[in-house]
Amino acid sequence: MSHLAEEAVGRTLRGFSDFQRLTYNLVNPTPSSNDDYNAFFRQNLTRFQRWMARPDTAAPISAKNRDQLAPRGASWSLLRYAIDQYSGGAARTFTRALAAGPQTDVANLLARVPGAQFDQIITGWLVANYADGLTIPGIAPRYSYLSWNIRDAMSGANANTFPLLVTPFPGTFSTQSLSSSGNYYRLTRTTSSPQVQVKLTAPGGGTIASDYPTVAILRVQ
Repeated sequence: MSHLAEEAVGRTLRGFSDFQRLTYNLVNPTPSSNDDYNAFFRQNLTRFQRWMARPDTAAPISAKNRDQLAPRGASWSLLRYAIDQYSGGAARTFTRALAAGPQTDVANLLARVPGAQFDQIITGWLVANYADGLTIPGIAPRYSYLSWNIRDAMSGANANTFPLLVTPFPGTFSTQSLSSSGNYYRLTRTTSSPQVQVKLTAPGGGTIASDYPTVAILRVQ
């Protein structure tokens, strides 16, 4: 919540509304004089950049967000996404309810979004982290941020390069997928491309023990 408060103060000082869709140039219009950007926006973008660089090593609900930057960045963006998608346009009412509790952590968030499942929120957030800022025909609104153009903002904060780690298919890859986080892969196809099978296995080729692996497939064209 404290990192979201940084952004909220910055929005108020700069005259941005709670849901104004921010770009990098809006929050940092004059890099030579960027005190507001450094005070209220840069740290959240930088922390989230660390998560994007290695989403397989950090997660937004991890206890490590108490002392590691990447989980904090993921926590900020997940909360920002949840406000965008589940507050019904009342960001301040939503955040006041979160602050009041009495629940904490995931239970607190779910108490503010009756009927929503946590895996539904996480899946929407994970897809939005890649899809937001792209023009994808027919994509559902839940796969986007309302308050940020994430692709633009994160690219601007990273020397105009979008920092999300996306591994090209096909191939065989060994990685880990943390609870509430994920991995991103891209498969480029043509009309004559052969069929591709995607298979998830445990180390050594065995069956995955978790009951909750989720694969989201996003067609961008």
